[in-house]
Amino acid sequence: MAWQVLGLIAWKEGETANALDCFWEYFRRDNTSFFQSSNRRVPEMEKALNEIREKAASPDEILRSEAMLAQFYMRYYDVKTRRRAIDKGKKWMEAFKTHLDRFGNAPFAAGPACSYAYLLLFAERSPEKALKFAEKWEKVAQTDAKKDFFKLKVLIYSWTGRNEELLEMVDNAPAEYAEDPDVLRSAASCAMDMDDYERAKGYLERALKLNPTDSYLKRLMKSCELVGKPAPEISGTDLLTGKPIKLSDLKGKVVLIDFWASWCGPCRGEIPNMARVYKAYKDKGLEILGVSLDNANMAEKVKKFCADNGMTWPQIYEGLGWNVTPRKAYGFDAIP
Repeated sequence: MAWQVLGLIAWKEGETANALDCFWEYFRRDNTSFFQSSNRRVPEMEKALNEIREKAASPDEILRSEAMLAQFYMRYYDVKTRRRAIDKGKKWMEAFKTHLDRFGNAPFAAGPACSYAYLLLFAERSPEKALKFAEKWEKVAQTDAKKDFFKLKVLIYSWTGRNEELLEMVDNAPAEYAEDPDVLRSAASCAMDMDDYERAKGYLERALKLNPTDSYLKRLMKSCELVGKPAPEISGTDLLTGKPIKLSDLKGKVVLIDFWASWCGPCRGEIPNMARVYKAYKDKGLEILGVSLDNANMAEKVKKFCADNGMTWPQIYEGLGWNVTPRKAYGFDAIP
């Protein structure tokens, strides 16, 4: 965020070259966040990036400015104007790729080329194309760009479930590449997917030394530390029956705790499977305890949603959204 602010300050003061450098650092360090029109800086940033491109003269300036414009528009998130933004993003991707091809394998082009690989991954949802493109340009990359390509490959391996390869790559990488909070977080997530929680804790400990205030890393660590221990208590009122309910009352059963919300697409997609499993195994000792992350004043809507979707198991609804009481104890950062 600081690089974004510095870029805007430099642009307003007419220091185009400094603005380009600051914005470039911002995009290098954050290749995934969305830009929303509700953020007051976004319209200014759009104007600044377009002006920087107009004034770009050298091949390096042209490549970096086009890389940033392509990323900006492809990551612009506003329901009303997203389609138009994506169309602009695709045009800048085409212009960017044309210039990349023109400048060949020049080392100065490797950094922007890494940005193009990120676009292939996130905009086109093509990890295979992104990896192939990255491996080609990684050969001519210099120090900073090599680190960027390493982080990109870690992300691609994580996306495609190549967990063993990812962990081997991180374990054998030089410290200057591996000792990065994002890299170590990805490694920890992969280790958790493999049920190797001790290994995951090792990666998280290293990541927290580098970024001790990162709340997401802390929640991942808490999740690892819960494995093998009694589940923290959850209590409340069952939305469907109006009766008090506690997790500890279900001791002796196999309990699936489902943190969900009616607005969550993946949650909704899993509901038919859960309903089918619940019907088949309820009388054999399975219980599901739902905890809704829906916001305030939605009790009746959530209740109707449950009825319409065959969710007959107990549901706790506090109306607190992401601030539901059990979240702190369980350390989750995504649903379902």
